[in-house]
Amino acid sequence: MSLSPSILSSAASRSSYSFLSLRHLDEGPSSADSSVESGYFESPQPRTKRALLIGINYKSHLKGPHKDVNDMKALLQAEYGYAEDNIVLMSDHRSVKSELQPTHDNIMRELKIFSSRVLPCEDRFFLYCGHSSQTEKIEGKPKVDNEEEDGQDEYIIPSDGKAGLKPWDIPEKVILDDVLKKHLVDTLVPGSRLVAMFDSCHSATLLDLSHHRCNRVVSLTSCFRRIVRRIWEPVHDVLTTEKYLSRETLQRLLGKNLSKKLINPIGCNGFCPRSRSKFSNSSSVICISACKDSQTSLESPNGYSMTQMVIKLLKDNPNPSIKELLRFTSDDFDRMKDEARSQASGRGTPCDESIFRGQAPQVSSPQPLNMDDFFSL
Repeated sequence: MSLSPSILSSAASRSSYSFLSLRHLDEGPSSADSSVESGYFESPQPRTKRALLIGINYKSHLKGPHKDVNDMKALLQAEYGYAEDNIVLMSDHRSVKSELQPTHDNIMRELKIFSSRVLPCEDRFFLYCGHSSQTEKIEGKPKVDNEEEDGQDEYIIPSDGKAGLKPWDIPEKVILDDVLKKHLVDTLVPGSRLVAMFDSCHSATLLDLSHHRCNRVVSLTSCFRRIVRRIWEPVHDVLTTEKYLSRETLQRLLGKNLSKKLINPIGCNGFCPRSRSKFSNSSSVICISACKDSQTSLESPNGYSMTQMVIKLLKDNPNPSIKELLRFTSDDFDRMKDEARSQASGRGTPCDESIFRGQAPQVSSPQPLNMDDFFSL
C-alpha cells in the first residue's frame, strides 16, 4: 500500500525549543475490531515473554528514544523476567549493527518475525519511540474502508522515512496503523497477550483498537462518563438479555438520542459497558499511547518523555493498576509542561503557547477495560 507524497506534506519539521520538543513531523490540524477477546487467560503452563523495542533519534533530531529502549530493556529483564535472547532492540545508534537499524525494511522484517508462531502462553511487548504522523488519504484504499473516526490514518516513520529536515515524509517508507495492527494484533491467539506502547505524536489509534474514550480516567468529562456507565451497566446487562424487553422496545423507551449513545453507539463514545466475562486481571491487548490522535507528544531537553515516566513508575511498583499508570503519566506531563513554561518565563524567552495545550496519554483496547485491573509487562 503506497501513500501519495502530496498528502504527507507537513507544515514544518518537528519544532524544537530550548525547553520542550515535539515527537512528530507535522503541525497541521488533526482531528476493525480485534478478534482477540478481552481478558487475560489463566494457564497452568509457564508463559514465554518476547519483546520488540524500537527507538529512533533521527540523527539527534530527537534526544530520548535511544535511552528509552535501553532503559526499557533493562527493566524487562530486571523486573519481568524477559530473557536476553527474547528481546530484539532496534536503534539508529551508530553502535547497532546494520540489520537492526530501524529502517523500513528492517522493521517490517522484525515485525513479521515477531508476529509469527504466536503461542497461547505467550506475553508480547512492543515499544516504539520516535516520530509518527497522520494522513487523510491513502492511495488505492477505498474511502468506505477508512474506519478512522477522524478520517485519517496514523503511521510511524522509520529512520529512512524522514526526508532530512524537509517538511515531508517519504511515502513508501512509512508504516501505516493498518500494517501494525495486522502484525501485532491480528496474529494473536486465545491465551496470548500483547502490551504495546507508542511514545510518539498522534498515537492513540496506531493499533486501530476499538475502545479508548471509555478507558479514560483523568478529565472531568471522562469521570462523568464513567459514573453514567457504572449506573447503566447493570441495567444494560438485564435489559439486553431480552428476557424482559426487546431491543426495539428498549430503544423506544430511552428515546432516539439516548438509545444511540447507550445501546447502538457508533465507535467508542465513552459509555461502552464492560464485559462481565470471568477472566483474570487484565486484557489480552492493551495499547499505551503518549497522546490523542489530535495531539502532539513532548520531550524535555534531556529526552524525558512518556517511556521514562512509565519506567519510573514500574520501578517503584511493577504492577500498578491501569488507572494508576494513566494518571501518573498524565500528572507527569502536566508537571513537565509547567516547569518548561516557568523556565521560559524566567529567561524572558517568548514561546509558542500551542505546545502547552493538553497532552493526554491514552489506553486503547479491543474491549472496554476495567481500569482498576493490574498492569504488567
